[in-house]
Amino acid sequence: MFKVGIIGLNFGGSVHIPAYQKSEKFKITGIFDNGSGKAKLLKKKYSLNCKIYKNVEKMISSTENNLIDICSPTFTHSKYLKKVYEAKKDVICEKPMGLNFSQINGLAEKFDKKKLLNIVNYEFRFEFLMNELKKILKRNKDINKIDINWLINSKKKDGWKATKKKGGGIANELLCHTIDYLIFLLDIKDLFSMLCLKKKILKNSCHLTFKLKQTLINIKIIRNLRIKKSEHSIGIDCKKEHATLSYFHPFSSKDKNLVIFKDGLKKEVKNLDERNISDDRILSFYNLIESVNKNSNHTNFKKAELIRRFLDNL
Repeated sequence: MFKVGIIGLNFGGSVHIPAYQKSEKFKITGIFDNGSGKAKLLKKKYSLNCKIYKNVEKMISSTENNLIDICSPTFTHSKYLKKVYEAKKDVICEKPMGLNFSQINGLAEKFDKKKLLNIVNYEFRFEFLMNELKKILKRNKDINKIDINWLINSKKKDGWKATKKKGGGIANELLCHTIDYLIFLLDIKDLFSMLCLKKKILKNSCHLTFKLKQTLINIKIIRNLRIKKSEHSIGIDCKKEHATLSYFHPFSSKDKNLVIFKDGLKKEVKNLDERNISDDRILSFYNLIESVNKNSNHTNFKKAELIRRFLDNL
């Protein structure tokens, strides 16, 4: 069994803790509180039987756990990852892995040499409809175009998430996800074989066009107050088949679908209701942790380092 110590209680509290509680393979043994008092509230809310740590180093080195889950702000990731490596613990880390490539360069090799589990939470790989979309792409050799549109209504300031120097901004928060699921969908072996034809990356938006062999990939991500309705869609245009995966309301597993057009016929595929989990973030993370030791589909540190280097070079 994986005994988990959690660093970061905002996303960790709303997503990771409820996902772990649904798994028989994981047990939460510790949570770190930096003085906010949130650990006590979460312990009561989820009826956790775990220790609250006031010192993060003590939790990382504790014999009560064998896996550390890092879901603290991005600017803390590399610091904690190095401490976890020194403690010789398995680790799951939120994306992106670090602020830049130089900050994390070599960590993947170190964890692999010690045969330690190392996963970055790029959860789209574990969505049912994303895997259905992958099946379509695998059976179509002639992929003309992929259009990714991610529009987010932002009603409040996001603290560190709005500061690029702390690991925030569109590229760090959202573009990294699209790069990862493109690797997954298209089985990209060499990420740098994607030729960038156009790019415009700002604090709250990015417009990019890549070419991968004969396939054009257009990415548009915008976050601002003027967007009336948040949505995220991935459209594929193949010679004999077209499909669009749409997310209408973020984080709801019920409000998304995959529409396929083939031979003049329309087919609509709905998301499977797994374990009756309505929040898509919890469902995806649950699917990720349940697949540990079952397959190599995760984004390990080696892949995450590559994504970080690719983003740094844009």
